[in-house]
Amino acid sequence: MLRLLIAEDDKETREGLCDCIQWHEYGIELVKTVSNGVEAMEYLEKENGNIDILLTDIKMPLMDGVQLVQNRPSVSGKPDT
Repeated sequence: MLRLLIAEDDKETREGLCDCIQWHEYGIELVKTVSNGVEAMEYLEKENGNIDILLTDIKMPLMDGVQLVQNRPSVSGKPDT
């Protein structure tokens, strides 16, 4: 299974992404949702970047999605996309 992290500051959108899409049917495990880029970065660092898919909002408080992607921890052996 692919591992998914969702970073979205809007609670309704975040919950909708979790509830409306049956991620497991696509071979995806939703491992965590967070409300801003800082929380996402902390989770990525804690998990040593062990996330296959990062679904992030672009405009969020504290750290936006672009900053998050630019500063995410790298993982050896995984392609940088």
